[in-house]
Amino acid sequence: MFFDGVFVSLVRHRTNSLGPGSTRIPIPMITELRWREAGRSSMGALVFATAGEVGEYATAGFDRTEQPAFETLRNAVAQAIAQHHDLAAGRSGVAAGLRALADLLRDQLLTPAEYQSAKALILGSGAPAPPRRP
Repeated sequence: MFFDGVFVSLVRHRTNSLGPGSTRIPIPMITELRWREAGRSSMGALVFATAGEVGEYATAGFDRTEQPAFETLRNAVAQAIAQHHDLAAGRSGVAAGLRALADLLRDQLLTPAEYQSAKALILGSGAPAPPRRP
């Protein structure tokens, strides 16, 4: 699993009935996070519920040794979701947020990359940064 601040990317490495592949979920599409801790003989899971007519689910599984890294990712994703929902609730503040970012960039308090990343979060879209591994 990768999280770049804008997209959650789930990658299937193991061959199963679905075969290898990947799924990218933009933060604005995630409606719920569910967590199940890994046990001695059972896998843990981080489940992402997404918006849609029926509602879809994507799951990232992990074992006990991977759990601390997945907890960190879960917390980062939960924070990004909360920020997105706060922004969505105050869309009238989007222009003010973009102006504030532009001021920070102009005053050289943000790098161009940090500006683009923050702007993408405010707008709910944009080009993602390179993914990070857990």
